[in-house]
Amino acid sequence: VAIKQFIMPLIAYGIVYFMPLDINLKYTLVILASTPIASVVQTFAEMIGHGQKEAANLVILGTLCSIGTIPLISLLLNTF
Repeated sequence: VAIKQFIMPLIAYGIVYFMPLDINLKYTLVILASTPIASVVQTFAEMIGHGQKEAANLVILGTLCSIGTIPLISLLLNTF
């Protein structure tokens, strides 16, 4: 979860920083990179037949963490 919600937005920022895109589009792409994992993880775990509980816990953890990480990433973007 930490990699997805902290490291991925930083990588996305590093990539879009050098692209000739509108600043609002750049910010949107970075915010999208900081969103929690989708519940499709739970569906895949059910299809495979194991790891359903862990997948559900990761989805919940990611969603709860995004309450703080998305505003934090937004604040960091406004400082650049």
